[in-house]
Amino acid sequence: MKTRKWLPKIYEPVFSFADVDVTDDLLQDISNNSIGRLPGTGLRIPIKDYNSLVTHNTAILGILGIGKSRLTFEILKKTIENTEVKIICIDITNQYLAELPNYIDNQLITVDLSEADRKELKKNNKDGDADNPQSWGNENEYKELLDKYITNFYKSDSKILILNPDWHNVSVAGSQFRITHKVELTIAQKTRIISERAFMYSYSLGETDEARFFLVYEEAHSLIPEWNSVANDGDKTAVNGTSKVILQGRKFGLGSLVVTQRTANISKSILNQCNTVFALRVFDDTGKQFLENYIGSDYSNTLPTLEERHAIAIGKALKLKQPIIIQLNDMKFIMENQIQEEEGQ
Repeated sequence: MKTRKWLPKIYEPVFSFADVDVTDDLLQDISNNSIGRLPGTGLRIPIKDYNSLVTHNTAILGILGIGKSRLTFEILKKTIENTEVKIICIDITNQYLAELPNYIDNQLITVDLSEADRKELKKNNKDGDADNPQSWGNENEYKELLDKYITNFYKSDSKILILNPDWHNVSVAGSQFRITHKVELTIAQKTRIISERAFMYSYSLGETDEARFFLVYEEAHSLIPEWNSVANDGDKTAVNGTSKVILQGRKFGLGSLVVTQRTANISKSILNQCNTVFALRVFDDTGKQFLENYIGSDYSNTLPTLEERHAIAIGKALKLKQPIIIQLNDMKFIMENQIQEEEGQ
């Protein structure tokens, strides 16, 4: 007798399917065309609406080391294969730089600002006039540089632009009057600027029903923190600005992918805008309570015991009105597929 943890509740209708031999060939086919399957079966769960995946925002939540990044990379790979969307990854871990080429052709990836542009940006980070805040730092130069990169990226054959705000030396005046020093922008503040510049470019292209930009916030609790987790008022303003971008971006083809291990420390105003959710194993009460609004108490109570490579999924991109437990694809099939594509070129 086999236990199926995804069985419906009592009194709900059950339909019989013939048993399927789950072979490597079948798992390879599922991994090529679906995000996962019902546990222990060959019944696949595809992403049915990639535009909604992007424009209506998506969240991947789970504890450290449970497979969030692998699921993220697979979603990015499938998004590239099925849309013309441009993906901007804001990643302070440098994990994307090291691992994304295992999933996506390296020629489709642009890595951050050039070394020369980063040096020039730092050179322009100057002291200014004590009575003129705009003369201090290099925020305007940073915005102009991002505008150039985003424009060139959108017009190029590249599909992914990786940006690490930690590498960007950006400062502003330390006060508004009788200025004596400048202060470096925080990660959250630079994240806001990146998000706003992407939004402004998408806005300049006009309204659309098609996805254009997918903003990926890796370690989102650091990039878009909850108000009670920020160190200063500047970060509160920054998170509000990023939230506004995500809220208004949909009609201009811009959306987000929020990836975090700390649900308690991420902005709920942003998380609440995510229409599609993949919830992996979660232990903290805040995470379970938040997810209960999406998946109900029965499913949220299973989150601490969810098996590895399993997730509770729900949302518009999957055309799922009720949550289900899915067994995620084995990454060896995703990587094998990438190797086969490269060998076929």
